[in-house]
Amino acid sequence: MALRGLEGTYPNTARLIPERTAHCIVIERQGLLTACERVAILSEADQQRAEFRFTPSGLTVSATSTQYGYAEETLETIQGTKDPVELLCNVHYWIAALKAMEGVQKVEIGLNGSMHPCLLRPVDESGTSLIATVARSSATTENQRQVS
Repeated sequence: MALRGLEGTYPNTARLIPERTAHCIVIERQGLLTACERVAILSEADQQRAEFRFTPSGLTVSATSTQYGYAEETLETIQGTKDPVELLCNVHYWIAALKAMEGVQKVEIGLNGSMHPCLLRPVDESGTSLIATVARSSATTENQRQVS
Protein backbone atom coordinates (compact mmCIF):
# COMPACT_ATOMS: atom_id res chain seq x y z
CA MET A 1 0.00 0.00 0.00
CA ALA A 2 1.31 3.46 -0.85
CA LEU A 3 0.93 6.51 1.36
CA ARG A 4 1.83 10.01 0.28
CA GLY A 5 1.87 13.28 2.16
CA LEU A 6 -0.09 16.17 0.70
CA GLU A 7 1.13 19.72 0.49
CA GLY A 8 -1.45 22.49 0.45
CA THR A 9 -5.17 21.99 0.77
CA TYR A 10 -6.84 18.61 1.00
CA PRO A 11 -8.47 17.52 -2.31
CA ASN A 12 -12.19 18.01 -2.79
CA THR A 13 -13.44 14.46 -2.13
CA ALA A 14 -16.81 15.28 -3.67
CA ARG A 15 -15.01 15.29 -7.03
CA LEU A 16 -13.31 11.94 -6.33
CA ILE A 17 -16.30 9.94 -5.09
CA PRO A 18 -19.13 9.77 -7.62
CA GLU A 19 -22.67 10.42 -6.37
CA ARG A 20 -24.08 7.75 -8.70
CA THR A 21 -22.66 4.74 -10.48
CA ALA A 22 -23.79 3.18 -13.74
CA HIS A 23 -23.44 -0.38 -12.43
CA CYS A 24 -24.28 -1.76 -8.98
CA ILE A 25 -23.15 -5.26 -8.01
CA VAL A 26 -23.94 -6.98 -4.71
CA ILE A 27 -21.80 -9.93 -3.62
CA GLU A 28 -20.90 -11.89 -0.48
CA ARG A 29 -17.94 -10.16 1.20
CA GLN A 30 -16.18 -13.28 2.49
CA GLY A 31 -16.33 -15.07 -0.87
CA LEU A 32 -14.87 -12.03 -2.64
CA LEU A 33 -12.15 -11.66 0.00
CA THR A 34 -11.17 -15.33 -0.30
CA ALA A 35 -11.07 -15.11 -4.11
CA CYS A 36 -8.90 -11.99 -3.99
CA GLU A 37 -6.48 -13.61 -1.53
CA ARG A 38 -6.11 -16.72 -3.69
CA VAL A 39 -5.56 -14.75 -6.89
CA ALA A 40 -3.13 -12.35 -5.16
CA ILE A 41 -0.69 -15.23 -4.75
CA LEU A 42 -0.12 -15.23 -8.52
CA SER A 43 -0.20 -11.50 -9.12
CA GLU A 44 3.16 -10.08 -10.17
CA ALA A 45 5.04 -9.00 -7.05
CA ASP A 46 5.99 -5.58 -8.41
CA GLN A 47 2.52 -4.65 -9.72
CA GLN A 48 0.05 -6.83 -7.79
CA ARG A 49 -2.60 -6.42 -10.48
CA ALA A 50 -5.73 -8.49 -10.87
CA GLU A 51 -8.47 -8.30 -13.44
CA PHE A 52 -12.07 -8.04 -12.23
CA ARG A 53 -14.63 -9.06 -14.90
CA PHE A 54 -18.21 -8.27 -13.95
CA THR A 55 -21.03 -9.92 -15.95
CA PRO A 56 -24.79 -10.25 -15.42
CA SER A 57 -24.28 -13.62 -13.73
CA GLY A 58 -21.08 -13.18 -11.76
CA LEU A 59 -17.61 -11.88 -11.15
CA THR A 60 -14.32 -13.41 -12.27
CA VAL A 61 -11.11 -12.33 -10.56
CA SER A 62 -7.87 -13.34 -12.26
CA ALA A 63 -4.14 -12.64 -12.21
CA THR A 64 -1.21 -13.68 -14.34
CA SER A 65 2.38 -14.26 -13.31
CA THR A 66 4.99 -14.69 -16.02
CA GLN A 67 6.90 -16.95 -13.64
CA TYR A 68 4.13 -19.02 -12.02
CA GLY A 69 1.10 -19.00 -14.32
CA TYR A 70 -2.53 -17.96 -14.18
CA ALA A 71 -5.10 -17.91 -11.37
CA GLU A 72 -8.83 -17.39 -11.75
CA GLU A 73 -11.75 -17.41 -9.31
CA THR A 74 -15.38 -17.07 -10.39
CA LEU A 75 -18.11 -15.99 -7.99
CA GLU A 76 -21.87 -15.69 -8.30
CA THR A 77 -23.29 -12.28 -7.58
CA ILE A 78 -26.46 -11.55 -5.65
CA GLN A 79 -27.11 -8.65 -7.99
CA GLY A 80 -25.17 -8.39 -11.25
CA THR A 81 -24.62 -5.77 -13.90
CA LYS A 82 -26.53 -5.57 -17.19
CA ASP A 83 -23.40 -5.00 -19.24
CA PRO A 84 -19.98 -6.61 -18.82
CA VAL A 85 -17.37 -4.37 -17.17
CA GLU A 86 -13.65 -5.16 -16.78
CA LEU A 87 -11.31 -3.48 -14.30
CA LEU A 88 -7.62 -3.87 -13.67
CA CYS A 89 -6.78 -3.03 -10.03
CA ASN A 90 -4.20 -3.63 -7.35
CA VAL A 91 -5.70 -6.72 -5.70
CA HIS A 92 -4.19 -5.83 -2.32
CA TYR A 93 -6.34 -2.68 -2.15
CA TRP A 94 -9.42 -4.89 -2.49
CA ILE A 95 -8.14 -7.24 0.21
CA ALA A 96 -7.45 -4.37 2.64
CA ALA A 97 -10.88 -2.80 2.05
CA LEU A 98 -12.71 -6.11 2.43
CA LYS A 99 -10.81 -7.00 5.62
CA ALA A 100 -11.70 -3.61 7.08
CA MET A 101 -15.38 -4.56 6.69
CA GLU A 102 -15.09 -7.55 9.02
CA GLY A 103 -18.51 -8.78 10.13
CA VAL A 104 -20.25 -7.45 7.03
CA GLN A 105 -22.10 -10.15 5.06
CA LYS A 106 -22.62 -8.43 1.69
CA VAL A 107 -20.87 -5.61 -0.14
CA GLU A 108 -22.02 -3.36 -2.95
CA ILE A 109 -19.63 -2.52 -5.75
CA GLY A 110 -20.39 0.62 -7.74
CA LEU A 111 -18.83 0.97 -11.19
CA ASN A 112 -18.81 3.67 -13.87
CA GLY A 113 -16.47 2.00 -16.36
CA SER A 114 -13.12 0.34 -16.77
CA MET A 115 -11.04 3.50 -16.29
CA HIS A 116 -12.99 4.96 -13.36
CA PRO A 117 -12.43 4.18 -9.69
CA CYS A 118 -14.95 1.81 -8.15
CA LEU A 119 -16.80 2.16 -4.87
CA LEU A 120 -16.95 -0.63 -2.32
CA ARG A 121 -19.60 -0.27 0.39
CA PRO A 122 -21.04 -2.59 3.02
CA VAL A 123 -24.73 -3.34 2.41
CA ASP A 124 -26.98 -1.88 5.14
CA GLU A 125 -24.04 -0.24 6.93
CA SER A 126 -22.07 2.98 6.55
CA GLY A 127 -18.67 3.39 4.98
CA THR A 128 -17.15 3.70 1.53
CA SER A 129 -13.87 2.54 0.02
CA LEU A 130 -12.64 4.03 -3.23
CA ILE A 131 -10.45 1.70 -5.30
CA ALA A 132 -8.56 3.15 -8.25
CA THR A 133 -8.11 1.25 -11.46
CA VAL A 134 -4.82 0.67 -13.25
CA ALA A 135 -4.35 1.52 -16.90
CA ARG A 136 -3.82 -1.48 -19.13
CA SER A 137 -0.49 -1.67 -20.89
CA SER A 138 0.26 -3.63 -24.01
CA ALA A 139 2.74 -5.67 -21.94
CA THR A 140 -0.04 -6.73 -19.54
CA THR A 141 -2.22 -7.91 -22.39
CA GLU A 142 0.69 -9.72 -24.06
CA ASN A 143 1.62 -11.51 -20.78
CA GLN A 144 -1.96 -12.74 -20.41
CA ARG A 145 -1.92 -14.15 -23.95
CA GLN A 146 1.39 -15.95 -23.40
CA VAL A 147 0.29 -17.63 -20.18
CA SER A 148 -3.25 -18.56 -21.32
